[in-house]
Amino acid sequence: MHRGILSLPISTSYAPPRDPMPELPEVEAALEFLRTRARGRTIVKVRLLHPALQRRLTPGQLRALAGARIARVERRGKHQLLHLDDGRVLHAHFRMNGDWALADTAAPLPRFARAVIDFDDATSLIFVDSRALGTIDLHPAGVALDLGLGPDAADPEWTAAQLGAELSRRRGPIKSALLDQRLVAGLGNIYAAESLWRARISPFASCNAIPRARVVALRKAIDAVLRRATGSRYTDDDTVMLDVYDREGLPCRRCRTPIERAVQAGRSTYFCPTCQPRDDAPPRKTGSTAKAARRSRRA
Repeated sequence: MHRGILSLPISTSYAPPRDPMPELPEVEAALEFLRTRARGRTIVKVRLLHPALQRRLTPGQLRALAGARIARVERRGKHQLLHLDDGRVLHAHFRMNGDWALADTAAPLPRFARAVIDFDDATSLIFVDSRALGTIDLHPAGVALDLGLGPDAADPEWTAAQLGAELSRRRGPIKSALLDQRLVAGLGNIYAAESLWRARISPFASCNAIPRARVVALRKAIDAVLRRATGSRYTDDDTVMLDVYDREGLPCRRCRTPIERAVQAGRSTYFCPTCQPRDDAPPRKTGSTAKAARRSRRA
């Protein structure tokens, strides 16, 4: 169950999310919530409670949503699309830490409620976002949506050959490339780090210098990481065990070398310096090699 998604009775208070940016599994869990709690329901009113959202939709657009029914919901990367029965599309993006809540319409709103969709059954779908960075847009009917996204990270049709072809055109570090939604949609900081660790690729490796065998390993690693993910919000779920992310100073689960942390493009990067060596770094002494070196110094 997605523990970040809440169903709020009248007497229940809300604690704001404290977790990292939602990634593909978390957004997929949110979409499942929409499938079961919002699909098929008719909108009575949409209320935008934050100025940033009020600037995205006009009062006329909001009034025109009354009477529309949510026919189906869809995920594209980290984007959530609520398709209305007249062809229009409500487009929600959590950004850093948004989430959905469901409550009785008469119930007090959560502290960080930013938008509310009231339904005709006296319940309300609430867009909760403590940082107020999430977005909601309305697309007209009959217009194809081009979100500028690459292949979905969970798409089984996305191959290592396709990934390799795109990486061969890039010279920057692989970790930053994996966060570019134009390369692959749905990956974020956490699962990019986890995938690189599984594939034994340095996050600093140049994209166009990664051998084909490593690219194949990376594609398999991305699939394994996403399959393993529970769709919970990391620290809210004690069943989630990350291999490298947020484990600075703790032993690598493979080789026991302490995990290190660096900053890339303003984001924390976690890696094992032994399992994921940098091409420009001197070889590290581990295991028997390190013991031999210590004996040599004592001699």
